[in-house]
Amino acid sequence: MSDTDNDKPKLGTRAPLGLRRTVETGQVKQSFSHGRSNTVIVETKKARVFRKPGDPAPATPEAEVAAPAAAPAIEPTTARAAPAAESAQERQSRLLREAEEQRMHALEDARRAGSHDRPASPPLGRELARGPQQLARVQRPVREQ
Repeated sequence: MSDTDNDKPKLGTRAPLGLRRTVETGQVKQSFSHGRSNTVIVETKKARVFRKPGDPAPATPEAEVAAPAAAPAIEPTTARAAPAAESAQERQSRLLREAEEQRMHALEDARRAGSHDRPASPPLGRELARGPQQLARVQRPVREQ
């Protein structure tokens, strides 16, 4: 046997991790509160596209000469059909988002309806109904001893 025989793979060892250059890199200037600044190299990851098994691969976009079509009018939908293959986390986040949108719409509607019914100035509080002596007691500053 020879010491240079490298035909057999070694058991229990991994291939060394290598550093490869990412597609998108950039430099950012990092400034600290005490006045020092540092230039840092940053990497941006590509967004991963998840596909269901059995779906065809997305077609690569080819150069199109035709002008883009006019954007269709977006209609507000109140009840959207839930996708069939939606994970529990996606479903929960969608439901929370829809509930928040409904809450915001209800608050906006109430604000619009309430602004027409309200008088210009706020009503006077209980202080005036109590009388001047009680009002003076409430407004008197408390002495600390």
